[in-house]
Amino acid sequence: MTTKSEKKTQQSNKKARRNLKRLLPIIIPIVIIVVSIVIGYILATRDTKQAEDEANREVVEDVDAKQNDKVDLGEKYVDLENRIFAIDGKSYTLGKSTLQEMIDNGVTFDEEDIKNAGNNLNKNHESESFAIHLGKSQVAQVRVINNTDESRKIADCKLSQIYFPVVEDRGQDVLQFAFPLTLSIEELKANAGEPTNQSNRDTENGEHSDKLEYKVDSEKYYGTSGYTFEFMNGKLRYVTINYK
Repeated sequence: MTTKSEKKTQQSNKKARRNLKRLLPIIIPIVIIVVSIVIGYILATRDTKQAEDEANREVVEDVDAKQNDKVDLGEKYVDLENRIFAIDGKSYTLGKSTLQEMIDNGVTFDEEDIKNAGNNLNKNHESESFAIHLGKSQVAQVRVINNTDESRKIADCKLSQIYFPVVEDRGQDVLQFAFPLTLSIEELKANAGEPTNQSNRDTENGEHSDKLEYKVDSEKYYGTSGYTFEFMNGKLRYVTINYK
């Protein structure tokens, strides 16, 4: 015999099953949506992590590549026989390398300046400056000279000068010299000896300027050429190397 209590329980269970049956069409889509969101979040997190890892690898590879771009320019800060510098791991020597070599190696010249590389340069003339963009708003400049007895295309002429204003708070790793750009006067003299000429002055702004020149008589033209280091308050500010 079924008691009233048992019968009531059976009726309650039957009612619950009917209610559950009615709710299933609503519950199942909700469960599917929740599961989809969870799976999507997991996949997105994984993709983000993979992207971050890839970005980190690229940064490391870029740093390694830049370090590998450094070339050995010798231990002499002043080498009047080989006035050498490097850009992006490629070395150039004043009086020997041409502007075309730099162009072929992909040096980032100012677009307006380099348009003139196809023009002719008169014999025994030096060109105007060609600006090189080094990044971080820093620019170096080079010139070429035609020391032949006939007119020549500028791009085919030999490099005669490089000039670089050192901006201490904008470190760049494109342009490289045999000396560090953190060079002090004492370090320069310890490596290169006493300069052929040294001068100093105090500016109106209360700063102290020192200019040290290491030069020799030019091979073909009147005057001298070589290295000029300009310091402001003991810190290197301007570097000029020329060849004539």
